[in-house]
Amino acid sequence: TPINLDTKINGYINDPLLMYVSKGKIFGATYSGGISVPYNTVNLNLGYSRIGDTNLPHENGSTDSNVAGFSDLNVMPLYLSWGLPQFDITAGYMFYAPTGKYEIGGNDNTGLGYWSNVFQAFTYYYPMKTDGKTSKATAIMFAPTYEIIGKIKDSDVKPGNRLDFDYGIDQYFTESLSVGIYGGNTFQVGDDKGSEVYWNGAVKDRVGIVGLQAGYLFWQGRLEAVAKYGHTYGSREHFDVNVFQINLTYITNALTGNKAVKKTNTQ
Repeated sequence: TPINLDTKINGYINDPLLMYVSKGKIFGATYSGGISVPYNTVNLNLGYSRIGDTNLPHENGSTDSNVAGFSDLNVMPLYLSWGLPQFDITAGYMFYAPTGKYEIGGNDNTGLGYWSNVFQAFTYYYPMKTDGKTSKATAIMFAPTYEIIGKIKDSDVKPGNRLDFDYGIDQYFTESLSVGIYGGNTFQVGDDKGSEVYWNGAVKDRVGIVGLQAGYLFWQGRLEAVAKYGHTYGSREHFDVNVFQINLTYITNALTGNKAVKKTNTQ
């Protein structure tokens, strides 16, 4: 019997991130590390309609659900950054621990239920020069990410690994105001495996996003805000969503005494 679904999902993620940046150098690079525990809030409204036949009547209705709680712990133990004449390069490793609530079949899960190991590299290219010196007024970013995913707890299901590509261009129009375009694509590159995989594990999910961003330095080298809007496209086994995001970065200098430097948003 055909069932028509009208799904509306609104979500809010509050993700405070605490990072440390070293004053000294390691292998000629600046060390940084961090930790975060997002708090998620999700509201779901599901409308359904089933066309009746000789055995079942026509039915329609709706249901609402609200879920809130801390998600999975994110630890970034090792990130190294090198500054070159026209490039900034950052490479690092982080992992997610399944600390958020997760039960198989649960309708109030706030975590994903598995460990994952993430390897990233960020490259920023500055094509412009002023008086023969590199200017960071224009930045072109490219960042590949590879995620190795473990088994979902209390089950024999291992989701396929994923490969991400993030990219964008950012332009400063004044010493404080910047505007940019960003995008990204996520591809499942491994099969879903395990004896409890009842779906076609060879069908791989994917999603892309494209959007605009604007940043403003309220306090040079210390306080920056970046606002983003993005829309997903080309989704397979994903919902199409509109994403609104505000990133606030405050450099305290509390531990290192470093002079404040401009921080480039990498999310």
